[in-house]
Amino acid sequence: MDTTAAAVKLIAWPGWGVVGPTTALTALLAAILALLLPFPSRPLATQLGNHEDRLDLRARLGLAAPFKSYRVAIRRFNAWCETWFGPALSAQAFERCLAIAFIYPVSIFLLSLAVNGVQSGALTNMEFAVFLASALVGGVLAYFLLKLSIRLAQRVFGRIGGDPDIAEQTAKLALSGVAVVTAFGIAFIFATVISSEFYGAGSVALAVLVSFALAFALAVTFAFAGAGYFAIAVGVIAGLVFAIASEFAFVLLLFFVMIPLANAAIDWLSWASARYLSQVVRISEHGWAGIATGVGLTIAAAVAALVLAVCLAVLLANALELINGIFSLAGHRGFEWRAIAENAVQAPWTGGLFVTCMILTPLAPVFIHIALGLAGVLTRFTPGAAQKAAIITEHPYVTPTAAEIATVSQAARLMRVWYLPAILLTASLFVAFGVTLSALGVDFGRFVADAAVCSTAWRHGECPAI
Repeated sequence: MDTTAAAVKLIAWPGWGVVGPTTALTALLAAILALLLPFPSRPLATQLGNHEDRLDLRARLGLAAPFKSYRVAIRRFNAWCETWFGPALSAQAFERCLAIAFIYPVSIFLLSLAVNGVQSGALTNMEFAVFLASALVGGVLAYFLLKLSIRLAQRVFGRIGGDPDIAEQTAKLALSGVAVVTAFGIAFIFATVISSEFYGAGSVALAVLVSFALAFALAVTFAFAGAGYFAIAVGVIAGLVFAIASEFAFVLLLFFVMIPLANAAIDWLSWASARYLSQVVRISEHGWAGIATGVGLTIAAAVAALVLAVCLAVLLANALELINGIFSLAGHRGFEWRAIAENAVQAPWTGGLFVTCMILTPLAPVFIHIALGLAGVLTRFTPGAAQKAAIITEHPYVTPTAAEIATVSQAARLMRVWYLPAILLTASLFVAFGVTLSALGVDFGRFVADAAVCSTAWRHGECPAI
């Protein structure tokens, strides 16, 4: 895989400028998923109308001990997770993890290509900055345009005597199909551009057209013929791909099947683990005993996430070797993933950035929990926080006036600035944790790579740990 060439084609392809076609498709897919799986939100006025929410806001604004503010933030986030993810090990939770798993690997892969492009001189720093800004602006713009289109469809449908809710459901059903088409298109483009069989002028344009044609055909098959014929169609296409181009088939399966499913399965478990341990933290005792319990459980959650990271590496390695075995039966050479793993060990944050970020995804739930908890503690330092908190009544049957809501809203908006310091502080804690492991002689990267290689000894008979 020529990383530099791939970076030029996917990030700064001359036909599109700095914003490559895959970046645009990824922004579109992220916007669609944000519409289909909206995050639950509660306006401040609604929160102030609820007695428990008022007490939580008082605690976050400083009228409670710091550890209580931390626990309040954790409890609120767990309630949010219960709404969005559903029960920890439910099908809904896996569906949410799978949606994230389609976006995250592609985004990280594009970022790693861009970073390598900058390091190799294929991209300038300005092009890299424009790439990041364009991806962000493109995603936000696509989200609002799609949202506006749904509202327009509801209004038009209502004026002709139809039910606006039916219009919304129909639009979201159509977007679901577009999401599948887009995800397949991204994977197909990666496979076409990166694989040596199709490397050449015009390959990106061809990939865009063919990927959407194939994905649309699959979506139509699913819609009109049912899941059974859809599975048969996918099987036939997979068989043809295996027979025609080995490297192309590998990359297609990697980004459309293997990585999303493996990541979703492990993330599903990591979110369940983090949510369970954080629930114990929020009901722990007050005082130093409670703080010690909270720290211990947070460390336990981080260790559990690291174990799951090893499991993810082992799962992906065995999946790759399984595909290699199928390739060998078809007379094609396999994909040598061990060199990529070794590169990630030697250069985890440069050449191996993609692999590093992929393997460490189980740490994300723990990171988010800690960051939000610390943000809940830091909000007490918001200017005028104590005075604004005193306005919020503790009485269960007395709600704030409009003037009081406006005053508290100012503090609530200012509270958000503490998310960035909390994220930076949490990142510092994780870096300190990694430095501590290194000082103790624990090379986690080497351990993960060796575990992946040894777990696939059934295929090649090698194990560096022996």
